Amino acid sequence: AYAAARFAVRAPYLSTEEVLAAPRLADTPRERLAAVLRASDHAKFAAGRIPEPERAQRVDDAEAFVRETAEGGAS
Repeated sequence: AYAAARFAVRAPYLSTEEVLAAPRLADTPRERLAAVLRASDHAKFAAGRIPEPERAQRVDDAEAFVRETAEGGAS
């Protein structure tokens, strides 16, 4: 929802790779976003469980991505 609102990317309707390739995300810390999206894909589509240490890291990555890309924040 954040990427859709902040960057006008139709994230809910795109694959992870399509989101990451979106031109509007070119100047963002895509590595963080990629890690979060791929872990989410694993949990959603492969019914995989994400171990606690990695889950905590992905939450940290998501929060950092939002902080770093928020309007008026670091980019």
